[in-house]
Amino acid sequence: MEIVPFDHSNIDQLTKMIVELWPECKLDQEYANCVKAMESERECYFLARAHGQYIAFIYLNLRFDYVEGASSSPVGYIEGIYVKPAFRKQGVAKMLIERAEKWCRERGTSFLGSDTETDNLDSVAFHLQVGFKVTNRLVTFIKKLT
Repeated sequence: MEIVPFDHSNIDQLTKMIVELWPECKLDQEYANCVKAMESERECYFLARAHGQYIAFIYLNLRFDYVEGASSSPVGYIEGIYVKPAFRKQGVAKMLIERAEKWCRERGTSFLGSDTETDNLDSVAFHLQVGFKVTNRLVTFIKKLT
């Protein structure tokens, strides 16, 4: 298994996995977002490849605004991480996290942040297992004004 950066040769596979993770997203819009990210200094994707197929990705961003628990800026932030179901619990996500940490250190960041829904217990357990600590739990609200 290897971790590779995304480029024009694997952008189609990446966008398909993005839509697998976030089914409400549209393939053509995600493709455009990936092309834009390819030119960005603040965004990056890495993909995991095994046996000639792409099986996972991590999407990173440098955040310059406040990130809960961080005492400096910018903060490397995991905007998304996905491993195809057949390849889960095999260390793929951990390898992606390790590559993310390297990318962050190369950019002078001291922190790597992430988040998940409070009821996504598998994700919470994974984050704790790879060294993250919980900094806050939050319930958000909105009220439509008429």
